[in-house]
Amino acid sequence: MRFVSVASLSAVTSLLLAAPAMAQDENTESELPGPDDTNLTAEERLIIVQAERKRRERVVQEFAEKITRRPRVDKPLERWRDEICVTVYGIKAQYGDIIKRRFVENVGEVGLLLNDDPECRPNIMIGVVADVDGEVRKLEKDEKSVFGSLKSFQIDRTVEEEGPVRSWNTTEVRSDRGVALDASQGNGVGGTPINRNTTATRLNNQVSMATMGAVVLFDVEALGGRSLNQIADYATMRALVPTSGVNDANGPAETILTLFTDDFAPKNLTTFDRNYLKAYYSGAATLDPRQIYSRIGVKVVDAEEGEEKLGR
Repeated sequence: MRFVSVASLSAVTSLLLAAPAMAQDENTESELPGPDDTNLTAEERLIIVQAERKRRERVVQEFAEKITRRPRVDKPLERWRDEICVTVYGIKAQYGDIIKRRFVENVGEVGLLLNDDPECRPNIMIGVVADVDGEVRKLEKDEKSVFGSLKSFQIDRTVEEEGPVRSWNTTEVRSDRGVALDASQGNGVGGTPINRNTTATRLNNQVSMATMGAVVLFDVEALGGRSLNQIADYATMRALVPTSGVNDANGPAETILTLFTDDFAPKNLTTFDRNYLKAYYSGAATLDPRQIYSRIGVKVVDAEEGEEKLGR
């Protein structure tokens, strides 16, 4: 580990505090010294670089938390643990096959399990419909069972979502090792299964939340001008993690989730998207959400710095 002298810390602090004052005296916009400032020593530059990295990690972490739908109280974030089988409907078969192939590639890149049996029972459905808002409201009224385990507030959140896409994920409570809980394990309130594992801590749960199914519905009118790969990549971000669309095209990180709000949306999964997914699925499934968001911040900034060194 490299230690920085107290004198260097003091010097940098003086520079940081002095910069705004000098700018105010000169009636100009204040600027903090950057790592390339020739008046700084190597140690001082290192301190500033590290501070900038931590600041960037926090920004990414907050953005990740913002786009990820909040889990149920006292539950960890859900994740896929079983094999994934995807189907695409509401679009010509040859186009659907392209979307499915791209989606499957993305799933493999994240490292999730895939069911390659052509006759497998789909647990992810990607659909194209004529009126996505009307379709979901009709499902809520007439076929509420399609929302599976979702609580009322989660169904309302899905139904009231704005934009041309609706998505939801159904889940199952499992043990910390991913084993389905059986009611015979205990007599919980209302017959709820009890997990008798007692290894939970403040940052780890006794249970995990397994994603059992996902639905992503697109309004056909919104697909004009979007490529099949873009549609598949967008569906990837909505089906593998319970995310929301991003309405601000000028957010802190470029993401395919701006596909329907940005005329210059990314053509595929971005650096943020790919590393968000990989970090989301790293570590134990029982981790506290804050730890997951922290991992995402570190993973994304690592990738950004790597690309910067390569001149991308």
